[in-house]
Amino acid sequence: MLLQCRLHGELREILPQIDTNAQALFRMSGRGELSTAKLILERVQAVQETLHHRDLVGRYPEVHEVVSFMYLSCFSLLYMEGESFLTYREEVKRRYKTLLRTFRFFPQYGYSRRMKRRISNM
Repeated sequence: MLLQCRLHGELREILPQIDTNAQALFRMSGRGELSTAKLILERVQAVQETLHHRDLVGRYPEVHEVVSFMYLSCFSLLYMEGESFLTYREEVKRRYKTLLRTFRFFPQYGYSRRMKRRISNM
């Protein structure tokens, strides 16, 4: 039980940030929303730094993958004229759904009822 509490504490502040960024990314249509992409990129970079600083990448590779593909989506839109943006965004959606399923079916990752309300269903 202590392990579950520790794991929950590690992801408690990261998961809502991922959810907020993912939902904003899914609402984006493309090149016309560069300011939104820049804001998402900055927030995603902050999440990446948190993951690396706390050494969570190895323990939660699914979380790291979602964050990495969000970064690639925004980077593509901002610096590569949208090349592969839609592909990266679809990959974020696919991996994000997988992440949500992981937390639903494997509660040892710290998925709680409170987080269930905060993380959107897709």
